[in-house]
Amino acid sequence: MKCSDRILKYVTGGKSMLERDTLIYLAVPYTHETDEVMNARFEAVTRVSSHLLQVGVANISPITLSREQSIMHTLPPEWIFWKDIDILLLKRSDELWVLTLDGWLESVGVQSEISAALALGKPVRYIEINDGGDIDEVYMPKVGGYGS
Repeated sequence: MKCSDRILKYVTGGKSMLERDTLIYLAVPYTHETDEVMNARFEAVTRVSSHLLQVGVANISPITLSREQSIMHTLPPEWIFWKDIDILLLKRSDELWVLTLDGWLESVGVQSEISAALALGKPVRYIEINDGGDIDEVYMPKVGGYGS
């Protein structure tokens, strides 16, 4: 995965992970009627999370952390089951970043996380990736944009 110098400077401010002292909660739509789509979403968010860690952006991706546990112990993938732990993790985080994969606008979980972040006064940023899975853009919408 690649990330342009411009995006890297924007997201890190040129500081290390410890200097920034910021933890990002990484949201993504996940639940879907097909395993193929859920697998693709898991792979995309895990790739983005890993790349952000490599460039010094501390983040937590609940899907990355809980997917294998969910599969191994037959836990449901639906938001209603994961809601409390996800909101707790979001409260402990400094910002919410949303990976704008297909379905994010319709995702009950993602929209709930956006609403919770805004209610907590946390910044919400959006990540767009290209067809190769590389980060194209990280941005905060203008007033009246997403989640406002």
